[in-house]
Order: sequence, then C-alpha cells, then structure tokens
Amino acid sequence: MRWITRAHPKIDRVACPWLITRFIDPQAEFLFAPLFPDDHELLARGFVIYDALYAWLQHAKRRVPASV
Repeated sequence: MRWITRAHPKIDRVACPWLITRFIDPQAEFLFAPLFPDDHELLARGFVIYDALYAWLQHAKRRVPASV
C-alpha cells in the first residue's frame, strides 16, 4: 500500500510509518507531501491518507494510525 501524510512530520507521523511497516504492511511506501487539496486523486492512485485535514485516520477524530 501507499501511504501519504503532511510534510514536516513530528514524532507521531515519524512513528506511524514504522508501526505500519512493522505490523500492517512490510512493503509500505510513504510520501510526505506539503499540500494535497484533491484527495480524490490520491485515493484513486491508491494512497491511504493519514493524519491530514480530511483523512479518515487523524487525531481530531481520535483514529490515528498507531491505534489501528
């Protein structure tokens, strides 16, 4: 799977790729992007968006990748 989140990661977004690679998908690919206003295009390209404004996995919704 391909995962994408905001650029300039802090500790939680640095830890999440390790957790995802270790426990969910050893072949995971990660991208840290500055802005991605059109999330539909990213979803169509196969990315899982996490800890970003409209992501299903985000702190505001209390569903962070580390808790999945």
